[in-house]
Amino acid sequence: MTTAVQNSLVCWIIAYLVYFSEKQLILLSSLANAISMSGGYLGVNIRGHVSWHLYWFQVFDALSFGDVISSLIKTFFFGFAIGIVGC
Repeated sequence: MTTAVQNSLVCWIIAYLVYFSEKQLILLSSLANAISMSGGYLGVNIRGHVSWHLYWFQVFDALSFGDVISSLIKTFFFGFAIGIVGC
């Protein structure tokens, strides 16, 4: 292979790895948020009895769209940095 083709191939591999490291971290962050909210439900039920429906209604009432989006945007940039450093 020529040097230009090798450099192009390396660039595609790096771009592929960076893209999927970002994607995986966003999915991992979303999963961690869901697990932590479910753990919050367990913590609330240890202190007193709260129905599943009431807990989730109060959680989604307290959360704003900016809370969720800001954490996912931050995760996107951290995933980009990890992907670049890792390659």
